Amino acid sequence: MRKFLIFVAIVFAALLFFYSKRSSFHKTKAISMNGHLLNIEVADTNETRALGLSGRKNMPKNEGVMFIFPTPGFYRFWMKDMKFPLDFIWIDQNKVVDLSENIQPPTTVGIENLPTFTSKAPFDKVLEVNAGVIKALKIDRGNRIIN
Repeated sequence: MRKFLIFVAIVFAALLFFYSKRSSFHKTKAISMNGHLLNIEVADTNETRALGLSGRKNMPKNEGVMFIFPTPGFYRFWMKDMKFPLDFIWIDQNKVVDLSENIQPPTTVGIENLPTFTSKAPFDKVLEVNAGVIKALKIDRGNRIIN
């Protein structure tokens, strides 16, 4: 019985540690797009941008991750360790400048074969949401993001 309790305590501590590390990586806030409220995690450091959604099994409906960069540019994204498809909403100064829909998780192993994605226009933010959100919310280039 004692070994079992120690095992349970170790598992609980590991889960608590993982959850606290994972949740501390991202700030959260609400934004509005086309009159729809989205709860987003903010990835605004090199560490949080590198981690992104990697390893998660899914993302709740009406949620996303906003990657924020210090200056506009053409940053490249990959789907390393992704388990579900995404839509990318490329944003510059709170205005949608490009859209990438239904980006599938990789089927290859190893980072050397992973495709990368970027916008056709410079951007300072990328909002990653579940695949299908762009169509469901009727998001288009020129739409504004309200913080």
